[in-house]
Amino acid sequence: MNIGLPVMDLLSTSGSGFFPHNELETELIANSEDLLNEDTKSVSYQPLNDLEFALNNPAIVYLATSTNGVYRSNNGSESWSQAGLNGKNIQKLALHPAKSDVVYASVFNSDLVYSTINAGASWSSSQVPGGIVNDLAVNKDLPGELYTATNSGVYKRTDGGAWQLLGLNGKMITALGIHPNQPNLIVAGCPGAVYYSKDGGLNWVAGPGDLFETAIKTVSFDPNKSDIVYLGTNTQGMYRLLLR
Repeated sequence: MNIGLPVMDLLSTSGSGFFPHNELETELIANSEDLLNEDTKSVSYQPLNDLEFALNNPAIVYLATSTNGVYRSNNGSESWSQAGLNGKNIQKLALHPAKSDVVYASVFNSDLVYSTINAGASWSSSQVPGGIVNDLAVNKDLPGELYTATNSGVYKRTDGGAWQLLGLNGKMITALGIHPNQPNLIVAGCPGAVYYSKDGGLNWVAGPGDLFETAIKTVSFDPNKSDIVYLGTNTQGMYRLLLR
């Protein structure tokens, strides 16, 4: 039933339920030879968890590692240097859209969000009331707004102030995404469910309920088609949803 923008509908022509979007898989298979070329200029074969390009300078890249904190490249990944939080298992990164030296990081199994304003030369931390932080997102229109997906709801902080609960209290939020052109539209992924808000997190609506026990790990909006969102899962590949 259409209840107005932004209702989530399936892109699949099948009768019901979510289905993985296999076009991406086909593309990966077609280009597997290029993808498998080894890049020996990486970071000593460490497990990698996240990679983020600076919006204001795509030559600047930050990398989250499982064993040695954050790395930064100033030349599009040709070379890397350590950017702090050495020895920590960094799960997620988020970058200020206009200031590439401002970075936020979450750590595995931790309720702390780390931030730097000097490209990793120093970091400070802030405790999020919702518990373990699973994902981070920045409002590109209001970059002072930082959002976190926690084990007990979605939280928001403005300009380094106190954390505020936006909603979904008590729910484990595993992934979070903010629409690039409509910052009031937020999508939150949970184990077996997806929710969206069209008013900046004041109210939340449950999306289609056919994900069963699939845990959503990433939420990404299509940069060329702003009404499409992709959900990456831990075991069931990728799902594609249309926001109307």
